[in-house]
Amino acid sequence: MDEHPDAPSPGTVEAARRLAYSVLGLAQTRLAILGTEFEEERIRLTGALVLGVCALLCLQIALALIAAFIVVAFWETHGLRTLGVLAVLFVAVTVALGLMARSRVAQRSRLFQTTIRELAKDRARFES
Repeated sequence: MDEHPDAPSPGTVEAARRLAYSVLGLAQTRLAILGTEFEEERIRLTGALVLGVCALLCLQIALALIAAFIVVAFWETHGLRTLGVLAVLFVAVTVALGLMARSRVAQRSRLFQTTIRELAKDRARFES
């Protein structure tokens, strides 16, 4: 017989190959999930940033209108009520946008939770 006792059997080599293929497939899936979670977090933070910038812009406009309101208050014109309403409107929008931005930032990030959960499932499968 020409068989060597130390040589791996063809079935063992094929099983190792299948195991390596499965591990690579799992790793690829988990990396795809990780990438998706990164993208979701980026979108969430970008939305909060946009709301914050809008709030700051509205605050600037409100301050300019309030200043104009004070100046016009000393004049005898009919535009006083219009400036007052616009100033109150921009202040209200500023407060609303600021609260929305704060709410988005305060939300607990779910970054990597799906990846961690899937890796825990994989580990449990391998252990059993």
